[in-house]
This record gives sequence, structure tokens and C-alpha cells, in this order.
Amino acid sequence: MRAFRYLFASALLLFLCLLPAQQARADQARAELVASTGKTDFAYLTPLRNGLSAITLVWSIDRPTQDRITTLTASLSSIVSGGTSSRSPYEISTFLRLKGVRQNISSNGSNLLLTISAPEDVFPETLVHLENLLLKPEYSKGWYARELQEISPENSSKTRRPSDVLDEVSYLLAFEPDDAATVESYGQFRFGRPSQAILRSGDPKVERRATQLINKLPKAKVEWEWPFASWANALTGIEKHPFALPTGTIHFADPNST
Repeated sequence: MRAFRYLFASALLLFLCLLPAQQARADQARAELVASTGKTDFAYLTPLRNGLSAITLVWSIDRPTQDRITTLTASLSSIVSGGTSSRSPYEISTFLRLKGVRQNISSNGSNLLLTISAPEDVFPETLVHLENLLLKPEYSKGWYARELQEISPENSSKTRRPSDVLDEVSYLLAFEPDDAATVESYGQFRFGRPSQAILRSGDPKVERRATQLINKLPKAKVEWEWPFASWANALTGIEKHPFALPTGTIHFADPNST
């Protein structure tokens, strides 16, 4: 009888430990996928002169309203800092600090940008870290709520601060008006294949590793097309269309870049 009670208690404890992970996977499965439906446009720029390598992932936002950009930014910020299946938030913070990795999230018009830079010698493992962030994110509702509160614009009519007035005006000029005031729930977004990837490394191994990372990310669903159409596009070179990089990703003229 005592052995049975011990086995029952052990099974119950194991179930309770696995419950949060199962809930996190269920939330991730229900989340909206932010991803490109086609191939990612790659741009390879010359390496930075300070010994750093950098990669910028760009996701195009179909409805760039103020609320949507804010919730997307909060969700992406939670993903890059809130832990993975193999690393806690504290371990991620320690890794970034010891390796000299910097992460920056910004929005520009209808684009959401994630830039990660690191010294050249640790950049390959930084790409592995980025892969785990995007494919195996685990963060709590509280973490997402804190990120959302931190980046949400303050109501200038309550704070009476001129800076908050300017923030509200800039949001009105930058984003489309919202049809209704909505608050996105926790676990609303997953980030898959970006529309663009901008790499500054110059190392062929790093370029191959970055391509492998992009190919592992899921694409958004698209209506089925005849295989002949995609074959014809590849044959005629239609898929190789010119594209413009988001404003702010290049800070000086770079004639040697592709």
C-alpha cells in the first residue's frame, strides 16, 4: 500500500511539472504566425569595421496599426528575453552579457526589425541562440504584460508631460488608425520566416548557417499554385526581383555590398 502511494505521488508530481510546458506548447500552437509566404530576400553587406557581425530580420506587418505594432513588439521582446525550453531568462541574460551580444527591436512603417550583433568569434553560437529563441520560446503571461506596459505610450491627458504628447503624435503619424481599441492576448504571435534578412559578416560559414536558420523557420500559409507556375518563375528569373531595405538598416554608403 505504501509503495502504491509513493508511485501515485511521484506520478502526480511529474504531471504537475509537465503541465506548464504543455500549456506553453498549446498557447504556441494557437498563436498567430507572423511570417512571409515566400522566400526570404537576403542582403549581404560588408563586415563592420569594429570586429562585430550582425544580422537583422525583417517581418512585414500587414495591418500596421498602433495597437498591433505595440503588441507585436512586446511579444518579440518577450521571446528574445523571456526564456526558451533549454535556457531560463537569467541564463539568457548571462549569456548575452558574457558574450557581448546586443539585441535591438524596432519598427519602421510596416516593418518590424530584430537586430542581433556579436563579436565575430562568437557569432556562430549567437545564430544558434537566435534559432532557439524563434523555434522554442517559452515566456510567461507576466513577462509579456510587463513588456507591453513598458513600451505602451503613456496617456498624455493623465501624465501632463510634453514628451508623452510628442509620443502620441508620432504614433498617430506613423501608424494607421485602429478600427477599434483591442488588447492582444498572451501567446498571440509566433515569428517565422522573415521577409528580409540582412547579414553583415563576410564569413561563408556564417552565411551558410544564417541561411539554414531562415530555412528552418515556418512560412505563412498561401493558396496552392500550379507547380508549373513556380517552375516557370524560377526558369525566367522572375523570382529574382529587386527589393529595397528598410530605412535605417544602412547608416553609410557601402559600394562593395550586394
